[in-house]
Amino acid sequence: MNDYLDLERYFGLLTKYSVEELLAPSIMGLRRLSWEHLLTERFSLITARANFGKTMELRACAQRLRDTGRHSVFVALHRLLEEPDFQIALE
Repeated sequence: MNDYLDLERYFGLLTKYSVEELLAPSIMGLRRLSWEHLLTERFSLITARANFGKTMELRACAQRLRDTGRHSVFVALHRLLEEPDFQIALE
């Protein structure tokens, strides 16, 4: 399935990796960061459980950026480990 549904996700700014901090943004609406905010930073780390849509979301974001003339590359970490050539791992 390659259909992407934009869920207008928001992300949480974490300074510790604790249960309380993981739950706080969703429960209390605190520190909610949009894609626009994340893209102003030099880098961001996005973590979530398996099958939560990270790969699909990041692919779609990279494509949106390219569609608007911005430079964007998506590289799945597992592809870097599997492919002998970096160019092949690029999508």
